[in-house]
Amino acid sequence: SLSGYGVTFTRNSKEPLKIGTLVGLKAAIGKSFAIGIVRRISNEPPRKVHAGIQTLSQTAIVVELHPLPGEQGAPSPAIYLPDLPKLQLGRSLLLLTTAHTPARLVQLKAQGKTYTIRLQAAVERGPDYVQTGFDVVAKG
Repeated sequence: SLSGYGVTFTRNSKEPLKIGTLVGLKAAIGKSFAIGIVRRISNEPPRKVHAGIQTLSQTAIVVELHPLPGEQGAPSPAIYLPDLPKLQLGRSLLLLTTAHTPARLVQLKAQGKTYTIRLQAAVERGPDYVQTGFDVVAKG
């Protein structure tokens, strides 16, 4: 469905799948991939796993967050998630927990464009990521 996927697979590793884990899903045909979050897990011995995955985006874009000119710090990777009006989800970013500070101004750089944005409070937190909204303060 538009809002998610149900998947069944055989677990091949000792590391169990956990609720809240970010996953990338790629169709057998085409180059695009979806980003989702594991919301439900059911294990069936010995290694069969059923998982429910909420779709965050069908068209994620890799971006970089940079300090403002004159500020120190290294760029940080992030994933831009365009809005999904049919699911009432606004645009947001997935970024490393260490790169998130609410109200912080940063430069978002992607596809040859630069935007100054203000990070909002976290919408969701995972073990090593934050999903957050943002406001565009300036273009260019």
